[in-house]
Amino acid sequence: MNYTEKIFKGSALGLIMIAIGTLVGYVIRLYLSRTMSVADFGLFYGVLAFTGIFSVFFEIGLKEGLIKYIPAFRVDNDNNKVKSIVSFVLLVHILLASILIIIFVFLSDYIAVAYFHNTSAAIVLKIIGISGALFIFIRDATSIFSGLGRVKMLSYVSPFNSIAFLVFILLASVSLTGVSYAYLLSVVITIAVFYAIIFRMPFFTKGKQNTDKEMIKQLMFFSIPLFMVGFLDSLTSQMDTLVLTYFRSLEEVGYYQVALPTSRLLLVFYSAIVLVIFPIFSEMWAKKDKNGISSTMSMILKYMLIVILPFVMLAIAFPNEIIRMLFGVKYLPAAPALQILSFSVVFLTLNSVMSILFVSMGKIKLYAKIMVFVFIANLAMNIALVPSFGIIGAAVATTLSLFFAFLVYLYFVEKEVRISFKLTDFCKIVLLSLAVLASITITKTVLDLNPWVEMAISLAVSSILYLFLLVFSRTITKKDIDLLSRANVWVPDWLKNLVSKIVR
Repeated sequence: MNYTEKIFKGSALGLIMIAIGTLVGYVIRLYLSRTMSVADFGLFYGVLAFTGIFSVFFEIGLKEGLIKYIPAFRVDNDNNKVKSIVSFVLLVHILLASILIIIFVFLSDYIAVAYFHNTSAAIVLKIIGISGALFIFIRDATSIFSGLGRVKMLSYVSPFNSIAFLVFILLASVSLTGVSYAYLLSVVITIAVFYAIIFRMPFFTKGKQNTDKEMIKQLMFFSIPLFMVGFLDSLTSQMDTLVLTYFRSLEEVGYYQVALPTSRLLLVFYSAIVLVIFPIFSEMWAKKDKNGISSTMSMILKYMLIVILPFVMLAIAFPNEIIRMLFGVKYLPAAPALQILSFSVVFLTLNSVMSILFVSMGKIKLYAKIMVFVFIANLAMNIALVPSFGIIGAAVATTLSLFFAFLVYLYFVEKEVRISFKLTDFCKIVLLSLAVLASITITKTVLDLNPWVEMAISLAVSSILYLFLLVFSRTITKKDIDLLSRANVWVPDWLKNLVSKIVR
């Protein structure tokens, strides 16, 4: 089995579980958006974004170190080192999480007034701040499962946490305080369940903990540079919400927190791939298999783009219908932002895959330089656009910064491993997707049906057109079909026959 096949097979369960987690998380947003005021909805997610930045900062990059070094120790069947590195990371994070909790408890009143301009944010900051500090251990758990190759267990963490949050929301009062406590309880129970599993694993029960100074030194040298990179990445991803919260009203934050996650639903495809590609790229780089990295990266970028773009075009064509049906008419001002942000998902997906390659190759300094560039561009555009244009400015700033980052990432990936996926390939697939957008628009104009039915018919018609265009333009080849078949990905017989006739 080659690496690309391995990625497709390894992603199947991940895709299902991430889809469940994403769906439940989205149901939570739908429920809260309809039961809370727009301002309270915006405040809750604004606090989540704010505290999330500090949560990532206090991780100091150690979870990435777990993903890198645990597989290396597993190769040597060294349970002692696995237990030692896990214990060290957890101990450091217990100390840092305690400091973070103290900060939020004592400074929440000041932050509520100075940043959120709302005194009612204080209690929410305390509760969500504690949750954010504890959430560090959930991310540690996912890193441990990833490093151990326990993809099945890894894929359960996020859905479990989301389902627990939903259950506690339904049991609590629908108020800012009630929802905040529900979030805290979901984090606590997720930690309890999955660490009960981790502490019963062979590496923990059979391994002996010892202080290996050289191992700790290597871990810190790898993790500390990633600490700033990860923090910049997290800060950049939340920059639009943070700037909106400070310069504009909480109602606008509420609108944006409808548009942003709706566009990010498409990331379910990317997230499933990410579950397995980090350790695979690390393994290939350790074997100096640049050809394998090149072909695998090219295929991933190509397939991700092909899969995501039709859904992007659907969101661009039906923004008002999507917002109205899911969140209600009071959130319709979010529709233009949804259109813009939907296209940003394309760049976010491709950028994230390429960034994982840099980390697995140990090119941390290069990755850091790119992140600094992206952060500065994103910050500058948000500050320039958000005060005057609100959520539209935030959406444009986010999309443009991700596009510039895509160009930079593609340049350096090509320089490092000589991938066959070029900017011209990207442009060709985008042009084909524009034909899909045209077909969706025409279908929408001709039909006068229920919006859900219109979207379903438009997607069906445009998907068939899209497949034909991909085949006739030779974007999809017989080699691609054979690869998907070997990876047990279902491909309809008519598509196999069509490709065989057109592409010899």
